[in-house]
Amino acid sequence: MQAGSWHGKKYGFIDHAGFECEFTIAPDQPVQMNILAIPKEPLLASSLDALAMDERILTVQADSLMSTGISAGLSAFLAAGGFWLIFYYQTQQSAVLVWAAIVHTLQIVMLLVDLHYIRTPVVQRNPVLSANRYSNLLVITGMAWGLAPWMFFPQGNLPLPSFMMLIMLGIGSAGIASLAPYRRGIYSFTIPTLAGLAGALLWQGGGMNLFLAICALLYLYGNLTFGLQQNKLLTEALRARYEKEDLAQRLTRSEE
Repeated sequence: MQAGSWHGKKYGFIDHAGFECEFTIAPDQPVQMNILAIPKEPLLASSLDALAMDERILTVQADSLMSTGISAGLSAFLAAGGFWLIFYYQTQQSAVLVWAAIVHTLQIVMLLVDLHYIRTPVVQRNPVLSANRYSNLLVITGMAWGLAPWMFFPQGNLPLPSFMMLIMLGIGSAGIASLAPYRRGIYSFTIPTLAGLAGALLWQGGGMNLFLAICALLYLYGNLTFGLQQNKLLTEALRARYEKEDLAQRLTRSEE
């Protein structure tokens, strides 16, 4: 804090709104002026606290993704098994078996990654790193699902394309629901899955396939919007929780 007095001079300044202001101090009317020096440390500390809060929230969300991965992976394994068995029975195409081998291999790898994370002691875990690696596997798995209509799209059998679209849309919705806690995971699986489906439908041509492709893209947009909204709500809930906990700890320390 510094103090001083000025008189007999005209002063001008521009306020925060951009208006020019002037004032004059008469010689016989000294005015006491106080200049308050605002330290930068509280602002820096606030920024560091906000950064630490974001990292804390991201860690919890990543851990949530990894902790639920086994149940979601087993469900996806069964869905993929039923999917290719029905198509192989109906079409007898060897491409169906190739697709099944690719998808189940990726699903087994993801299950092993989840098991390794869960069996690792809590103090040695790196949830964000593990969740990012898991998301990379989700991208590859989603691409494999997106390849299904390219590898064995049923021709001349209207119920089978409808069944394929139904299963793939359902897989996309289930992926959004299970991956909503982690923002990166939302994009990782659903986009390559449904984009592959829409692309294959467009490639087949025809009015019906064009209509189905547009429906798939609209469904993808709706699912992404829903997943991002769920992620935002979860993030805000975690932030409010941790802010209350930090405030309670500060009050406790101040009382002591």
